[in-house]
Amino acid sequence: METSLQKYPISGELCDWLLGELWKECGAPDAKVPTASMSPYFDYYSTRCQHFSHDGGIHICVKSHTDLVGIAGSILTNTTRDEVRSSLGSPLNDADLSRTTTANTTVDLCASLLLMAEVGVHRFGFSGSTPLTWSAQQTLRQAIERHFQPETQLQLDNPRLGRLFTARNLTYIGGIKIKWTNNIVDHLLLSDDDQTVFIFHYASFLHFQQG
Repeated sequence: METSLQKYPISGELCDWLLGELWKECGAPDAKVPTASMSPYFDYYSTRCQHFSHDGGIHICVKSHTDLVGIAGSILTNTTRDEVRSSLGSPLNDADLSRTTTANTTVDLCASLLLMAEVGVHRFGFSGSTPLTWSAQQTLRQAIERHFQPETQLQLDNPRLGRLFTARNLTYIGGIKIKWTNNIVDHLLLSDDDQTVFIFHYASFLHFQQG
């Protein structure tokens, strides 16, 4: 699939291929998930590619979806960020940009497509969402585990939440505003003096990841 990252929208054939390739190392089902149910993810995928392809793609060292899938495969084999970055030897198109910066931006793009999360802090592809920090000597899995490491909590007498605990009732009963997000790192994040909560709402993507 050598289609340019800047071509939008992506075809149904390409969507089917991506479903089979991006997460095969995770044991995800082989193209058994209806492509239509993943359409919100592919909207996200295309939007991210468009953002990172700013200025004709000079800020990343990949040009096609095949290139992205190859790097994603390396990430999923528990390779450290530095090892993935070092493997990118594509020449730059702009003498003002360093090879390291371009490689790091490319790795951020691939990781964000795997997670539906903002990864890294950089000028290109900025969304305003909370970023996941992935350090050079960590694998992506280690970065995720570190970010989502559970905090010590008090034990409750009755920890189960009833059926009334829904996003809609948070608004009607608790007066809390719901803000939908496509960045999983922001899930359950409180803002506006704890009056707004971010909810990651792409259930089909989570079901596919659990496959």
